Amino acid sequence: MANFPYNPNFIVLDTLKTPIEHGQLPTSVNKGLQPDWEITDNGRGLLEGSAKFVFEHSNIGRDPDIPKVGTPHPADDRLLCWDVSTSYGKALIGYATAKYIGINGSMTVPEFTLSGNASEQSIKFHPKFAEWEAQANNDVQKIKRDDNGYFVSFGPKHPQVPAIEQFVAPTGTCKVMFYCRTPEQWSQFMFGGMGKQCDTPAYGPDYLNASSRNLSWLLTGVNVSEHGTIFKVELDFTLSVLGKKHNEFIYEKLSLSGGDTQ
Repeated sequence: MANFPYNPNFIVLDTLKTPIEHGQLPTSVNKGLQPDWEITDNGRGLLEGSAKFVFEHSNIGRDPDIPKVGTPHPADDRLLCWDVSTSYGKALIGYATAKYIGINGSMTVPEFTLSGNASEQSIKFHPKFAEWEAQANNDVQKIKRDDNGYFVSFGPKHPQVPAIEQFVAPTGTCKVMFYCRTPEQWSQFMFGGMGKQCDTPAYGPDYLNASSRNLSWLLTGVNVSEHGTIFKVELDFTLSVLGKKHNEFIYEKLSLSGGDTQ
């Protein structure tokens, strides 16, 4: 059970009610947690915190007041320690700063970043290609083919697309970012989701559903990094082009498990 909201009674023996001044030699009753700890909540379920500790220089690295990685924050056990840095000063005083991180729920509320871009495609992939090919009617001045009869480019006298070989096809990308507690929440993407398509990016709102435009999203990138006791996950989805979904025979449907964000 989380000790939250803050209970003022958690400050006990061996915890200071006022900070130690530089140069003071701590005694057995003023070692330990300093009062300037903090916890922040970003509003999407990510909890971050810090706490400072003081200990005797002669006890370097062995003082029981120095927190260990994986131990809970002294005021809220939803956050676990993931980083501890120590320093040693004058008068045999040592200092430790601990960083904590946690999640309010099983995963944070996902964040979505959209961007539009374009890439060059062969003109033969344009939706109107068949129409333009028929207009050329195999006139060598209107269409060029290789020795095997395959299209190369439209010729200089084509009435609509003279000497055109490529065109710019617009597309888009969507990055989904969230934090989660367990590998099971990202392994489905890393080990079983790459190269699969969906109408809406994972955990996405309805406005990202591309099926009404006869388009689909393809999972093209997964990045996972450890943040102490939790994971930061970034998923990259690429939108199909030219009013066509990604080929259903090549790209299977992406299905999700454990999609609860609370």
